[in-house]
Amino acid sequence: MTADEFESNSPLSPIFAEALNDSIYLYERGYPHKRTIELVGNRYRLSSVQRSILRRGAVPPSIAAERKTKQVSPAGIRAELLSIDSCNLIAVIGNYLSGCFVYRACDGIIRDAAESNGVFRSSERRRRAVRLIVTAMAKLDPGPLHFYIDEPHPHSRDLAGELREALRAAGLSGEIKLVRSADRVLKNAGGILVSGDSEIIDAVRKVFDLASFVLETEFLADLPDLGVFPQP
Repeated sequence: MTADEFESNSPLSPIFAEALNDSIYLYERGYPHKRTIELVGNRYRLSSVQRSILRRGAVPPSIAAERKTKQVSPAGIRAELLSIDSCNLIAVIGNYLSGCFVYRACDGIIRDAAESNGVFRSSERRRRAVRLIVTAMAKLDPGPLHFYIDEPHPHSRDLAGELREALRAAGLSGEIKLVRSADRVLKNAGGILVSGDSEIIDAVRKVFDLASFVLETEFLADLPDLGVFPQP
């Protein structure tokens, strides 16, 4: 996207560009994440969506560079084990389908600006996201698929059933694992991680941004990229 498109595409306004740069400056100097969002958000009177983008998308250059070295290309996952953060993946794709703001963070990973899991309450939208994920899997030809789902999630069993049905319909096999804390398990699950969760990404060696692959191949999505956001 061009600078003009950034400026005209709310919530990425010129004011937000200043807030983004200030946030990264403070992060690099050791300011606490939560306090930084509060301080910068109040200073620039940011909306809840803009604060969400800062919270998930503003990443100091050193950390962003490290995460980018972990990212695997679509060709790189062929025949490889994928450990999939199912709820995170469904949330990003489902929120895109809902019209929520979705963007590429400073570390190159696709994230959304939604602050709730309302997307899971829509069975139609949830199923469509599942179908898109399974369609992508069929194109990529990976190895074993391990889908991890947070069991305490209100719709965990619905999601597990929908994944099994979609995999069966596509002629694919995969293990659906309901676990108490997917985040904790995924840090040690092995294989290539599929997630946009920063904490998990920092704990593993390889990451594949399946949400990005789905949105770019199925919708030709040209998402805003905070890594090239115009400087004020």
